[in-house]
Formats: sequence, C-alpha cells, structure tokens
Amino acid sequence: AVIEAMEKAAKSYSMYGLQVEWYISKGYDVEVQCKQLSQLLGKVQAVILMPINDERVSTKIRHLTESGIFVITINNDIENSSRHCYVGTDYFNGGMTAGSLLQMINHGMLNIGITLGSLQILGHAQRLSGFRSALSHNPLAQIMAITEDQDDEMLSYEKNLEMLRKHPDINVIFAASSGGIYGACRAIMTCGREKDITVIVFDTLPTTVEMMEKGLIQATIYQHPRRQGQIAMQIVFEYLVNGKKPERELNLLTNEIRIKENINTTL
Repeated sequence: AVIEAMEKAAKSYSMYGLQVEWYISKGYDVEVQCKQLSQLLGKVQAVILMPINDERVSTKIRHLTESGIFVITINNDIENSSRHCYVGTDYFNGGMTAGSLLQMINHGMLNIGITLGSLQILGHAQRLSGFRSALSHNPLAQIMAITEDQDDEMLSYEKNLEMLRKHPDINVIFAASSGGIYGACRAIMTCGREKDITVIVFDTLPTTVEMMEKGLIQATIYQHPRRQGQIAMQIVFEYLVNGKKPERELNLLTNEIRIKENINTTL
C-alpha cells in the first residue's frame, strides 16, 4: 500500500519533471541494501528508503547526504544516520498499544509467542520493546518464544509451527510486523488452535483481513500506509521542485486499533 500510494503520487508529479526509479528487495540483507544505495550516488537527487537498522546502511546514507542527496526514511527509521526526515508511525507506541489491548481482551494467563520480520529493523525492535513495557507489571504475562521470519510467509509458517509445537501452552501470538502474518495463522490452523489463541497483529493486508473475518485474528494496529506514501512523495516534491525543506523531522501517523467490524475503514 505504501508503494502503491507513492506510485500514484509520482504519476501526478511527473508533469513537473519528477522521475522515479524503484529498487525493490526481498528480506533484510544489509549487503543488498548497501549495494542499492551505492548505485544511487550521482544518479538521483532524492531517496525514499525503508532502511535496515545497521551502521553500514547509516554510512551509505551519510555518503548520500554529503553528496547533496535528500534522504527520507519511510515506514521504518534508522539510528545514527544523517537522513533528513522520517515518515511513519511511532513503533514503541504501537507495541504499547498492542500490549495494552491484549490485556483488555484476555485477563487470564498470557503465554505469548512473538513473530516478527527481523530485529535488524528498528521498528520491529521498538514494537517489541513497547510490547514488553506494556506487559512489564502483569505477573500473568510471559513471553515464551520470539521468532524472526524475514516477513516471508513460508518461513513464517515453518517457524511458527515449530514454535507452537515446542511451546504448546502458548495462547497468544503477537505479530510485530505485517509480513508473515498469514504464515503464522496457517501454522495456528495446522495445530488446530484457531479457537484458543488470541492473535494481535499490524496492518490490513488482504490476507490479514481474511483471517480477521474468519475470527482467527482478534485485532490489528493500522498505520495508514497510503498516507505514509503520499506524505513522503509530497515532501520530496516540495523539496526538489519548490525548494521547501521539511517542516518537521518526524512525520508520525497515528496507530489505530482495528477489529473485524471496522477493518475496511482504511482512510
């Protein structure tokens, strides 16, 4: 949804001479991202990037900005970099929201399995930290296992199936990233646990909506992905065409709780 919104915005700005190239990669390979960023030196005037939180990527961003390239991070941020601004959500707050919501839904023992894309992604680590913080004073809550699925559905299925079989007392799955949710849900179904596991996730991917409508996912935290894409492209346009610098360094969108009854309200 982020990319679709950026593509739509790019078309509307093309009449002003704005040209966009897309560099897509699967998974979280630092070397691949560094190679992509190196290819941009001398070719572009601005970069919109979902970064891996690694010092090597920070160094590449520094090379870009030192050469006069305008850099925005989107959907996820990065530590210790010279990027000009960030567009996305407050990930720590998202984790806090998920943890607090979980305790409203389930007042009993919480044996939690966590699945996320990668702890190399700053937002995923921040969500986990916020989630832990929300549960820190609940003696009935314990995290049984954490698995990294690289936001890959097949890998998520395999790792979550392994986690559920190793820890049959898990009664909560918290998906701290939107990729891999369908795989985790399939693992729950394979174990025949659809009715006795509380599932809290992020975003409204079509497969996530499908699982919510089936009653397998109780709630999701929505992050306005289309607005993220629109805002990022607008900031680039204003900077390159009108010479306008960003009004703020952090452009944060609200974390919103969605349940089955309002899942399709995505404006």
